[in-house]
Amino acid sequence: MLGGSIAKTATHNFLQSDGFPVFVIQLAPGHVPPQWPEGNLQQMHVDLTTDDLAAAYRLALEAGARRLQPADDVDPASRKGGRVYASPAGHPFCLWSV
Repeated sequence: MLGGSIAKTATHNFLQSDGFPVFVIQLAPGHVPPQWPEGNLQQMHVDLTTDDLAAAYRLALEAGARRLQPADDVDPASRKGGRVYASPAGHPFCLWSV
């Protein structure tokens, strides 16, 4: 979703995106996804901003994310507010309009 390139090793994934810092994600065998908003604790939470919330919504779903709020809570074409998702590994993250 962030663009850039991903390099994988046996224990880590590295994301390098032009103009942005590198994200390093350590693999966690046996990982139990957190439950949002209650349940297993989160290990991380990322807020991402976008100037096109509808396009970011589609990109998130195409990348394997799933909505954690009900699908009818807010019109995904709206350019205002934020949306809460889970990554394919279950980590909650938000997309916010700028």
